[in-house]
Amino acid sequence: MSSCWRPGLFFGITVLMLALTYVDFGELCQGPWQGLAESEVALRWPLEWSACRTAPQTLDLDGRETLAALYALVADALDDLVIRYRDCIRVHP
Repeated sequence: MSSCWRPGLFFGITVLMLALTYVDFGELCQGPWQGLAESEVALRWPLEWSACRTAPQTLDLDGRETLAALYALVADALDDLVIRYRDCIRVHP
C-alpha cells in the first residue's frame, strides 16, 4: 500500500491536505480592491460591492479575477492533483 494513503482519512481531508501545499491554490486576485477594507470598497464602488455581496458570480470588475476564472483555475489544479496522486487515491463505497 502506498505510503501516502492513511486508512480512516476522509477524501475531503486528504484533498485539503494536498491542496494546502499546492502552489496553484492562491487567493482571488482582487484588482483595485486588493488590500482595502470592505467598508472602503463599499464606499468607493457601491454598485459593484452590492453585486459582490448579492450575486458574486455576476461581478466583472477590471483587474479583478472573476469567479468563473477562479473556478476554472481550481478545477485545473484539482485535475492536476488527481493525476499527480492517482496512486494514492482510494474510493470506498
